[in-house]
Amino acid sequence: MNNTQGKEIFPVEHEYYSLMKESNYQMETLDTNKFDKLMERKFSFNEKNYLGAEDDGYMKINENNPFRDSFSNFLNEDNFSKGFDDGLLLDQFEREANLFDITKLSLYLGCMSFGGPMAHQQLFYEKFVKENKFISDRNYRHILSLSLILPGYSSSTFLAAISAVKMNSIFVGYLALLIFNLPSLIVILLCGFIIKTINTEIHSDIENKIPDKAYFTFDSHPYIFVLMVISSGILQGSLGLMVHSAHVLSKKLSNSVFQTSLLVFSGLIYFFIPNFALIVVLIILSGILSLIRGDHDYLLDQSHTPVIYSKIKFTGTPCLILFCIIYSIAYAVNYLWPSINGILFESFYRIGSLSIGEGHVIIPMILTEFTNKKLVEEAEVLNGYALTSLLPGSMFNISAYTGVICHNVLGGIISGFSIFLPGSLFIFTALPHINKIKSSNHIQFFIRGANSAAIGFLYTAAIKLWIDSCFVNPYTNPISGSLNVLTCYILVEAFKLHKLLVILFGGVFMLIFTQAKIFFNDFL
Repeated sequence: MNNTQGKEIFPVEHEYYSLMKESNYQMETLDTNKFDKLMERKFSFNEKNYLGAEDDGYMKINENNPFRDSFSNFLNEDNFSKGFDDGLLLDQFEREANLFDITKLSLYLGCMSFGGPMAHQQLFYEKFVKENKFISDRNYRHILSLSLILPGYSSSTFLAAISAVKMNSIFVGYLALLIFNLPSLIVILLCGFIIKTINTEIHSDIENKIPDKAYFTFDSHPYIFVLMVISSGILQGSLGLMVHSAHVLSKKLSNSVFQTSLLVFSGLIYFFIPNFALIVVLIILSGILSLIRGDHDYLLDQSHTPVIYSKIKFTGTPCLILFCIIYSIAYAVNYLWPSINGILFESFYRIGSLSIGEGHVIIPMILTEFTNKKLVEEAEVLNGYALTSLLPGSMFNISAYTGVICHNVLGGIISGFSIFLPGSLFIFTALPHINKIKSSNHIQFFIRGANSAAIGFLYTAAIKLWIDSCFVNPYTNPISGSLNVLTCYILVEAFKLHKLLVILFGGVFMLIFTQAKIFFNDFL
């Protein structure tokens, strides 16, 4: 603690230290007006770049700094030890939270987290850091950076990590994860059950259904025909959203010729050989190539300010051992006594453990895993994507919809639980080693290459779904379907139209086009 040369101190923290010293480190005598204004300045400065690396405005404490001696003495005062460790602030401005606070906030976030991972991160920051001050800006950035590096990242596992760190309990982390996902899971399970029931009823008299054959016409079954047309348009609107998501991810992660080459190469191989084992090989290969190449422009937050999360019980090696045990048992049980629920648990547990990047990258894995096994059709996966996009929470919740379509509500519950388990175990494994992992260039180089491959799979999945929804679908045609997808993409990309409106536009567009076609055919 005596050696302060080279340490980087935030200017706002300078004033914070002085304010705490004036109050004799007692919250009762703290000038709350000054404290709140100081925190507002800190949060407003960091809000724009809390995802970045080093923040602007640091001052170097070195031999040329006139404040070095006085500040160094201040750090060495005995009564300062309860607020600092090795001269570093240990969340002195964090407010206390209890189990009810975390539960209430997790439920609120579970109901309000619309808009995808970036919007979720901003909302979490607003509620945990700015509004409630449950966690410091520094801790927030450290945990977020660690979450983005690890496989199985989702907003749910990020929230679990924040809650576990705040309450020093892995069990509180899992409780927060469960409560956060509960609102969306209930809606998804209910909608999945209703949609499956309707589809079963509509096609109950059809044996050996052929995907590209129209069993209903406007003359024979007008209401069912209109429903099929609108459903086709909604699928195409959802596909426009998926293409937009892939485009956004590729701009953020694959902004170099080398990474773009990995994206295209992986996507092309997956298009011609849609095999899950090949997906794993391509992810590892792309990671290794990116590791060899190296790219310092991409590195995430590598602040050298250390944090200590090793006091949380059962984190670290026990979680890694538990991850291996769970998968070994799931694989063995599924191999010896195969059942649909066993397949769902093992498949989604594996998908969750291999998901690199944000939630959308699991779409190609689900397509490959379950369409190859003839458990779902491409259109049903796109239905799940549309529903999940409209609801709060993580894209991982599409697993619950897939489980319901494959089997029943119990299958949806099993699927929705199993996909989150690996990511949470990974982040709880990594928390005690956060300083080493975050400062490792090699890990980040590998993850960037793996991300590029995963985005390539997402583009390929979009192409496959485009073929299915526009060429194979008997209730549309390639020209009108492709135009619908393109229009929906433009609406969300250029005009920032809400996802719900985009999807509804897709359904209305296809209905108008089809009805106009029927009218002109009758007229002629």
